[in-house]
Amino acid sequence: MVNQRSNPLSELAKYGFEDLSEALRNLDLLVKQIGDRARPVVIPLSKSASPDRALRFLNRFAEEHAKQLGKVLANEDSAQRLCSLVGASDAMADLLHRRPELLTILGRPAKLPTDFNLSIESRVSLRQEYRQKLLSIADWDLSRPFQQSYRDVSAALSDLAVAALEAGITVAISELISEGRITQEQAQTAGLAVIAMGKCGARELNYLSDVDVIYVCSANDDAVSTATKIAARLALVIDESSTEAGLWQVDPNLRPEGKDGVLVRSVDSHLSYYQKWAHPWEFQALL
Repeated sequence: MVNQRSNPLSELAKYGFEDLSEALRNLDLLVKQIGDRARPVVIPLSKSASPDRALRFLNRFAEEHAKQLGKVLANEDSAQRLCSLVGASDAMADLLHRRPELLTILGRPAKLPTDFNLSIESRVSLRQEYRQKLLSIADWDLSRPFQQSYRDVSAALSDLAVAALEAGITVAISELISEGRITQEQAQTAGLAVIAMGKCGARELNYLSDVDVIYVCSANDDAVSTATKIAARLALVIDESSTEAGLWQVDPNLRPEGKDGVLVRSVDSHLSYYQKWAHPWEFQALL
């Protein structure tokens, strides 16, 4: 850990800690909680984005899962990956604290997900699986130099967002049918499609991006009505507060006429708008 023969606060400063007195207390506390396995932890902590933040997480986690944390820190690779994750993102730290079973990911080689299918059982299971895959993306990302991972990560984040929208539509339809607001036949004939816009459409999402979309459906009044109900519910499936926090905002404001326009249009209505009234920037946005 810290060389006790020299000034311990000076040693901590060399490792990148900012609140030196707090860090010293937290390091001593971590040793008391999980034993000697905590002593080398300053090395992986020093390589994280925020050693102070990562150390605070380790102590918080050790209060309830000392044995599990000790196993992770006993391995050099998993210790570094854990410190990198929780030092870079409060959201990842909170996720691991809520779901400690996800630490098992650190026992396997870091891997960028390629299967983005998500559960359609409920909005809660959808969000849980989304975050599990997001954790894998972040783990892989932080294990590589930025310039080597950026394009692959932004594409993976975009593909994961698309998978969430696809699963979210199914969940939204299921909820609406169970409430008697639409029928299965209406859902099938509505022909709702989601056009990914902005960074999602370009497969350039980052971790904090909203997801811009435009909705389109079949060309009849009943289809528009049904598709509008599904699209409105989709936004709630993805982001409404519940026992499992929302993911991100589904932003439909790039649609024709923006916030003043209807949420869902038919293909013919879209074509008419773009042929007669659209601004140049709207064509650029579509491209």
